[in-house]
Amino acid sequence: MNFTIPSFLESTLHLHGKKEGFFAGSDSLTFDELHKEALGSAHVLKDLGVVKGDRVGVCMTKSINQVITILGILYANAVFVPILPKLREPNVRHIIEDSGTQILITDHDRVKEVASYQDNVNIVIGDDEFDPAYPCMKYLSRHITNRVSFFSCIGNDNAAILYSSGSTGRPKGIVISHRNLGDGARIVSGYLGTTSEDRIAGILSLNFDYGLNQLWQTIYKGATLYLHELIFPNDLFSLLSNKRITALPVMPVILTNMFDSRFYSANEVHDYSELRYICSSGGSVSQRMIQQMNDTFPSSDIYQMYGLTEAFRSTFL
Repeated sequence: MNFTIPSFLESTLHLHGKKEGFFAGSDSLTFDELHKEALGSAHVLKDLGVVKGDRVGVCMTKSINQVITILGILYANAVFVPILPKLREPNVRHIIEDSGTQILITDHDRVKEVASYQDNVNIVIGDDEFDPAYPCMKYLSRHITNRVSFFSCIGNDNAAILYSSGSTGRPKGIVISHRNLGDGARIVSGYLGTTSEDRIAGILSLNFDYGLNQLWQTIYKGATLYLHELIFPNDLFSLLSNKRITALPVMPVILTNMFDSRFYSANEVHDYSELRYICSSGGSVSQRMIQQMNDTFPSSDIYQMYGLTEAFRSTFL
C-alpha cells in the first residue's frame, strides 16, 4: 500500500464515503465531499501553475476550508507549508522566503494582513468569499468539471514543511515526507485504538504536527473530527458532553486554560462517559494536571506522548 494521506482517503471512501467526518460549528463535510473538493482545489492549483514539489503556504483560520486546502495541496503533488496566522510579520516573511513558498492561500478577511508579501508570493483566497483582486480557490473550483486525480507522489516524496512557532528565535522548518505523515497516522492510531466510531475533539492548531495528526487519523480510520477553537473552557466541556467526544488531544498549556478557575465552572453537570482517553504532548504534564484530569474524567485513560520534532509521537506512556 502507498502510505500517503490521499491513498488513505481513497480507501476510506469505500467504507465511509457518505459519512460526515468533519464538523466546525454548523458546517460539516463528508469524506466524499472532502475528496471532491480536494480534487477541485488540486486542479485549480495546477491551473495556477503549481507543479510537483512546489511549496504552497496555508495561512488560514482553523476550518473545514483549511482541511480542504491542505488536502488539495497534497493532491496537487505540492508541499504544503502551514503558517500560523498569529505569527509576527518578520516570522511570516522568513517562512515564505526560507521555504521557497510560491503561492500563499489565506482567508478573505486576512488578505489585507498578507498583502505586503505579494511581491514574494501569489496570494489566493481559500474560503467562500469572492474577491476580484485575487484568485478564489472555492470559486474557481466550482468550474472544474473533470475532477480526476493526478496525484503521483510516493512515500519518499516531500509532503510538508512544518515550522516551529518561533518563540525562541526564527521559526525552523522540518521537511516531512508523505511516509512520515502516513506512519504518524498508523502508529498513533494503533496505540490509541482509533476506529471509525471515534469522535475526536480538534482543539489543536492545524499548523503544527500534533493537530495535523488528528486530521490524518480521521482520514485513515474514517473517524469524526470536531474542529473547535478553545476560547472559553465551558464551551469545550459542553462540546465533549454534547457531541459524545471519545478522544481529547491536548497540550499542557491547554490543560492550564481548561481548568483556569477564573473561567472554568466545575459546577456544570456534563456526561463524559464516552471519553475513552486524553492524550498530551508538547511538554511536561504536572501531577496537578493529572489529578484534574482524573477528577473530571475518571473513566478516561491518560496518554503522555513523546517523539520526533514536528513528525509524530512514536513513544507513549
